[in-house]
Amino acid sequence: MDRSLYEKYKDIKLPVDLVNMYADIVINDEAARKVLIHIGKHTADEEELGLTVGQIVERVHIQRKVQKSNSFVIQNANIDRKHAERVVHSLQMMGLCYYRPVPPSKVINFTVRGKQVAGEIKRRFNNAKSEKGDEENV
Repeated sequence: MDRSLYEKYKDIKLPVDLVNMYADIVINDEAARKVLIHIGKHTADEEELGLTVGQIVERVHIQRKVQKSNSFVIQNANIDRKHAERVVHSLQMMGLCYYRPVPPSKVINFTVRGKQVAGEIKRRFNNAKSEKGDEENV
C-alpha cells in the first residue's frame, strides 16, 4: 500500500473478527510477527519517519537455517533481505502498513489497522504470560 492509497483509507478500522484473523495469521509466522512488532515499536508516533527494509534486516532476528561448512544449522540470525521484503509486502497487502518513497528507498509505517493487529498480538502474549504465571503459583 503506497501513501496515496493509505491517505484514502487511513481512518478505516478492521472489525473484531478480522483483527483476530489477522492476528492468528501473523502470530503463526515468526518473521511476520517480529517484523510487525518491530515496525510498531519504531513508528508508534505519527511524526516518526518510519523504517526501511535495511533497518528491519539489521534489527530483526529469527530462527533460520545458516550454512556451516557442508551442513545447515538452525540458529538465531538476522532475517535476510529478500525474506524481509516479502514479509513487508505481505503486511502491506493486508493493509497493516504502508510505504512512502524517500529516495533511494521506501520508508515503512504502520496504519491504524496495523496498530489494531499489533495491539491484539500484544494482548494475547500478555494473557499467555499471566496465565503461565498463575499456573506456576498454584
